[in-house]
Amino acid sequence: MARNPPFKVPYRHRGSRSSASSNSNHGNGTRRTSASTNTSRRSSVRSASTLHARPNRACAQISRGSFPADTSLDALSGVNEDADGNDDTLNEVIMAVDLTPQGTVGCCYYIAREEQLYFMEDIQCGGVDVVDALKTYIDPTVILVSTKIDDKVIDRFDPEASNGESMSGDNDQFRLPFLLEVRPPSEFYYESAKNKLVGCAGALISYLQRRRAAAYLPGDRSAGLMFRISTLGMFSLRDTMFINTDTLYSLQVLGAESHPHLHNKGPTKASSGEKEGLSIYGLFHHLAGTPQGRFLLRQQFLRPSLNLDIVNERLNSVGVFTRSDNDTALQTLVRNLKNIDNMRVTMVSLRKGVGGSAKGTRSFAKSIWTSIRAFAFHALKIKDTLQDVLHGESLDIRNKVFEKFEGYHLAQIGRKISETIDLRDSAEQGRTIIMPGIDEELDQMKLTLDSLDDFLNRVARKLSENMPSDLRASLNVIYFPQIGFLCTTPVDPDTGNVIYDGNFDHPWERMFATEEQVYFKNSETREMDEHFGDVYGIISDREIEISHELAQYLLQYEGLLTTCSDILGELDSLLALAQGAKIHKLCRPQMTQENVIRIEGGRHMLQDLTVSSFIANDTALRGGEGGGVFDRETDQSPSNEDQPLTSPMGHHMHTHKELPSMLVLTGPNYSGKSVYLKQVALIVYMAHVGSFVPAASAMVGLTDKILSRVTTRETVSRVQSAFMIDLQQISLALSLATRRSLLIIDEFGKGTESSDGAGLACAVMDYLLDLGSERPKVIGATHFHEIFEMGLLRSRPALGFGYMEVRVNTEAQEISDQITYLYNFREGRSTSSFGTCCAAMNGVPPEIIQRAENLVLLSVRGEDLVSACCQMPEDEVAELEEASSPIEGGGRSGPRGTVTIDTVQALN
Repeated sequence: MARNPPFKVPYRHRGSRSSASSNSNHGNGTRRTSASTNTSRRSSVRSASTLHARPNRACAQISRGSFPADTSLDALSGVNEDADGNDDTLNEVIMAVDLTPQGTVGCCYYIAREEQLYFMEDIQCGGVDVVDALKTYIDPTVILVSTKIDDKVIDRFDPEASNGESMSGDNDQFRLPFLLEVRPPSEFYYESAKNKLVGCAGALISYLQRRRAAAYLPGDRSAGLMFRISTLGMFSLRDTMFINTDTLYSLQVLGAESHPHLHNKGPTKASSGEKEGLSIYGLFHHLAGTPQGRFLLRQQFLRPSLNLDIVNERLNSVGVFTRSDNDTALQTLVRNLKNIDNMRVTMVSLRKGVGGSAKGTRSFAKSIWTSIRAFAFHALKIKDTLQDVLHGESLDIRNKVFEKFEGYHLAQIGRKISETIDLRDSAEQGRTIIMPGIDEELDQMKLTLDSLDDFLNRVARKLSENMPSDLRASLNVIYFPQIGFLCTTPVDPDTGNVIYDGNFDHPWERMFATEEQVYFKNSETREMDEHFGDVYGIISDREIEISHELAQYLLQYEGLLTTCSDILGELDSLLALAQGAKIHKLCRPQMTQENVIRIEGGRHMLQDLTVSSFIANDTALRGGEGGGVFDRETDQSPSNEDQPLTSPMGHHMHTHKELPSMLVLTGPNYSGKSVYLKQVALIVYMAHVGSFVPAASAMVGLTDKILSRVTTRETVSRVQSAFMIDLQQISLALSLATRRSLLIIDEFGKGTESSDGAGLACAVMDYLLDLGSERPKVIGATHFHEIFEMGLLRSRPALGFGYMEVRVNTEAQEISDQITYLYNFREGRSTSSFGTCCAAMNGVPPEIIQRAENLVLLSVRGEDLVSACCQMPEDEVAELEEASSPIEGGGRSGPRGTVTIDTVQALN
C-alpha cells in the first residue's frame, strides 16, 4: 500500500484552534480532511490538502518549560518562541565590582552561555584605573556597583550619571555598551568570615535571582535553568597586559560603530546595537566561523598574555596553519567550522526542552537536533583533517582534539539522531517528526491518520443518503485535532441560514460557525470520536515522549559535547589569526624575556589598507635592565645582549645595550609621526595576543603595559577640558609605568600656553630618563623645538632622536609644492615643522600663509612679535595720511577726535 502524504495541521493538539472558511477554500489557516459524494468533490479535497499545508509553518509552537523527566513533555513537540541561542540572556556577561575607601578592589563576573561564575582575589591599594582595567578585561553587558562606591567609579563607567542623565537607560537612543545598575551596599557587606570570600558574588547572585523571579512564576521548575551556575573559577590580571580603554581606542584595537541594519541597531539587554568598525580586531573577527570562536578571539584581543608559553603556542599554531603545504587542510577546517554551533548554548536550550527553532519551518534546519547532528559529523571531519596537517604533531590544539574527541561516542550521537528524527519531514512541517520503525504504536496511528481521507469520503456518502438530492454535494465530513470529527454544510447567502442541519428526528448539534460554513456534531461523528479518539493528539504525545527519551540520551554526553565545542572555538580563533596572517602578509614575531623591541620593516595595518603604498620603517628600543627579584626570576632566556645588530637609524650598533630607551620624533606635520608611534605599539600588542605582526621581522620583549597619550576623547558629558584629559592620561602613565612598559606620547603639552607646554613635555621626558635601570621604553613626538635648541634636555645614551624625512624644493612657486613627504624614518632632529606648507596643502588662503611666514621669520630673528603684530599695513597708513591732508600746520595739531599725521607716525 502506497504511503499517503503526511497529514499537516497548523497547530498542536494542545494549541489554539483555527476556524475554517468557505467550501471552496475550506479551512483557511487550517488543514482539513473532508469527504463528499462524488469524484469531483474528492478531487477538490485532495487539492485542498496541498493548498493548506503551508499555513502550519507559522502557527506551530512549543511550550516553554523545564526539561527534567518529571516535568511536562509539551516542550519537545514543536518550536519555542525564545528557544535557541538567539535568547539575549545567553549572551549576557554580568560583572559585580566594589572599591572600598581604603582602595581594596573586589570583583566577580558570570558568563551566561558558559554557566560559570569567576572570582578574583582582592587587589590591595587599587583604584579607579584598576576597576577600569577589570571592565576592559571582562567586557561585561551588565555592571553591578554599590551605592557607597566612590563617585569616580560611577563617572568612569557612566559620565552622565553625575548629571542625572545616565545613558544606560533602556529607552535612550544612545546608551552605553553595558547596563550600569547601582545596588544597595548591604549586598556587598561582609557579614561573616565565610561571606568575606564572596562579597561581590553575593550581589551578583542576588541580581540573578531577581532576574529569574521577574521572568518566571513562583514554583516554575524552568526558573532553575535561567542563569544557572554550574562551575566556579578564579581569574587574575597578573598574566595579562594592562591596557586601558583610552589606549584601546587610540590604537584602534577595537572600534565600535552604529549598526547599519535597522533591525540590528538595538540596543537590547545583551547588545549595544553596534558593530565592529575599522579596527585591528575587525580585520580578524569575521574570519572566525563559530560563535564560540568569535567570542574567544575577542577575549584574546582584550587580554594580551604575558605568559610566554601561551603566546608561543599560539604563534606555533598560526605558523603551522599558514604553511603553503597546509592550504588545503586550512580550507577544509574553515569550511567545516562554519557548520559548528556553540554546544553550550545548545545544551542550555535542550535542558529547557527546545526541539526546534523560533523562526518557523524554514529555520528547522537549524533546530537543536540538526545542530547536534551537524556538530558530531563536522567534529569528526575536523579530527580527520587535522591528521593531514603537516608539522602539526606538537601543537597543543591538535593534541586536545585527538585526546578529547571520542570518535565512537560522537558517531553514536549523530547516528542516534538520524535514526530517530525524520529531519526532512521535520523541516517541511516545522516540528519534530519521528522516523518510521521506531515505535510500532506510533506507526499504526500514523497509518490510521493517513487513511482518514478515504474513510471520511465513505462516511459522507452514507450521511448524504438521508439528505435532499440537491444538497448532497454540499456536505463535508472533516477532522480537527482536539475537536474531533465534524459535519459541515454551507450558509445560504440569501437568507443567512444553514442549508441543512439534520432531519426532524435526528437534529445535528451546532458546534461553531464561520461566515460561510457551519460545523455540527451528530451520532456518527461522536461514534468516530469514541472509536478513533484524538488521532493527531495521540501521535503528538508519543512523538514528544520519544523526543524526550532522545534528549535524555543526548544529555548524557553533555560534557563531551561542550568540551569539544570549547576546543573547536579555540581552534577557530587560531585559524582566524592564521587566515588574517595570510591575507595581510604578516610575519611571526620572536618573543623574548629581554626588555627590547626591535622591528624591521614595520607597517600600520589599518593605514596600509587606506593608501596605495605604505613606507615601512624600523624601530629599536631597550628598556631598563632592572635588577629586582622579579627580573632575576623572569629573565631566564638566553641573552642576546652581545649580539651585533644594525640600527634602524642607519648605523652599526654592537649590542642591544647600546639601544636607546626613549625615541623622540620631531619634524613636519603630516609626515607620519603619529602613524609611526601607533604602529610600534600595535606590533607589540599583536605579538602578545599571539598573532603574527605587520613587519618584515620583529623581536618583542615581554611588555606588561602599553600606556598612551595619543588621542584626547572629548565629549560634552566630560567636565574636563582637553588639556586636563591629557594631564590625566600622562599622570596615569607615569604612575603605572615599569621598566617593561611601553609609553606612547604624542605632542603632550600642546593644549596650553607654548612655554608651559614645552616645560611640561621636557620635564616628563627628563623624569622618565632619570629612572635609570627602571626606565620604560618610550616613543614620543613633539613640536617644541626650543627644548633641544636651548639645551633643556641634556644628551645621554638612553635618548635617541628621529624624524620623518621630507624633500624641500625652495624653487617651487606654490608653497604647497615646496615640500614632498617621503615618510622614511631617519636618525637626528628636524628643526622645522613646515606648518605653513601643511596649511597651504589644506586650502588655507595665501595671504594668511604669507603673514604666517613673515611672523615665523621674525620669531627666528628674535624680534618682538608684539610690535610686529601692532604695525599697521601700508594701505591703511596711506588711507590715514589721505584723510589728514587738509589739516593746516603740517599736521601738528588738530581738533578733538581727529587723527593727525603725528598719530600715524606714533602708531608706526
